[in-house]
Amino acid sequence: MPLYLAARTKLMKGEIDLAGDDIKVQLLTSAYVYDVDHEFRDDITVGVIGVAVAMPGTEVVDGKLSITGSVTFPDVPALGVVSQCILFKDSGAPATSDLIGHVVAEMGVAANNGDILLAWDDNIVIEL
Repeated sequence: MPLYLAARTKLMKGEIDLAGDDIKVQLLTSAYVYDVDHEFRDDITVGVIGVAVAMPGTEVVDGKLSITGSVTFPDVPALGVVSQCILFKDSGAPATSDLIGHVVAEMGVAANNGDILLAWDDNIVIEL
């Protein structure tokens, strides 16, 4: 999973605690183009679809974050095809919510005002 540049530094300084902070997932359409220099949630101005939800089970072992379980995005508006997602530390304000990682989701699910289930591959890890 590609990490945003600022997130690497903040993770190494302990400013982002993957196991203890409020980490959320946000679905995106292909309108968003990943930029390693994006730092905060408000840097993403296009492609956002639905509401962000809390991360499923996470575990940090030997410096790696393992993501397990699944997450349901409720009532995703019919605004396009979901093709990617981001992980971010939710501070309560987009201007201070740190972007962490970017995942290209190989789901290509057309949003249709219904729920979307995202099941994480047990092999997804964040490693610095």
